[in-house]
Amino acid sequence: MSVTIWLSRNLEDVVLVRANILSMKVNKPNLVLQVRPFIYYIGLDLRGKTGIILVHALVGWALCGAIMFVGMEVTSLQTILIVHAIGAPIIFAAVSWVYFSKFSYTKPLQTAIIFLSFVVIVDFFVVALLINRSFDMFLSWLGTWLPFVLIFTSTYITGLYMKKYSKSRDVS
Repeated sequence: MSVTIWLSRNLEDVVLVRANILSMKVNKPNLVLQVRPFIYYIGLDLRGKTGIILVHALVGWALCGAIMFVGMEVTSLQTILIVHAIGAPIIFAAVSWVYFSKFSYTKPLQTAIIFLSFVVIVDFFVVALLINRSFDMFLSWLGTWLPFVLIFTSTYITGLYMKKYSKSRDVS
């Protein structure tokens, strides 16, 4: 399995990297970054429960990012921010539904906090720092803060519903 990512030493030097599960090999000589030992070093085993919940958060974030990416090409910024604010809670409710119906390793509040934390961290480091090179996105209530609140709320409510639904199903 191969993943393609972009690395940059400076703004002019962009290097395409192909990463497999064991290591990342850069197409420049003598530069190999070991991904797996680093992941274990920071205490994350992405093959287990942590990986499952983080992959669900990543899927939700990526779908929201797709809304923004495609929307910026076809409509105005104001319109796409409204579509994103409506779509984000729907996407995360669907992702939460899948997570709680198949895995449910965490409680609804924990899941909402993890999903929101993932989105905030990735928005900060990837979107604001790398893509936009500006923190202006965090000044927008409609573009950032409202979707954050709605992502947390929809994940939490979906989790509560799924927990209640699974308990009532177990009783009958």
